[in-house]
Amino acid sequence: MSPRRQPESLPLRQSGLSLVELMIAMVLGLMLLGGVIQVFLGNQTLYRETQRLAALQESVGYGVDFMVRDIRGATALALDNGALRVTRDRDLAWCGVDAGVGEVFYHVSAGGLRCGDGATQNHELVPGLKDDSMSIELIPGGDPSRIIGVRVGLTYESQIAPSWPSHEHRLYFHIALRNALLGVVP
Repeated sequence: MSPRRQPESLPLRQSGLSLVELMIAMVLGLMLLGGVIQVFLGNQTLYRETQRLAALQESVGYGVDFMVRDIRGATALALDNGALRVTRDRDLAWCGVDAGVGEVFYHVSAGGLRCGDGATQNHELVPGLKDDSMSIELIPGGDPSRIIGVRVGLTYESQIAPSWPSHEHRLYFHIALRNALLGVVP
């Protein structure tokens, strides 16, 4: 019988992670977490800007709708120191002007589209507009002295965050004077 051989020592099996592997996994995890946070913050900023622009569009639609209704039924339009003067017969008081035949002035100042009686009344219809940004073009009919419509331009500003640059957005719309097109004589 031969003497028993002692088994050679087997290499020790590693259990767990080495310090280097753990550090590499932590760095990769932190980089991945940083990327996820970056995407989240970018989406949150975009969501806030989208919500703000949606609210601005809603207020622009609301204010412009009243202005358009007023202009469509106008018996006369004129430009008056950068403001649009609309003369019409109203059933209700509007923008500080009593019911009946009266003049309402539309202009952009103090950061908004405003309407009023041209003196004391000054109601804000649409906030967030650039001051003095309203452009008005009266559209004559076949007879140059007869106005049949108006083209209005407004500029509103958007800004993602206070430290970011602001962007200007231009909005144009055309309005036909219903009475002038139908030949109704005021």
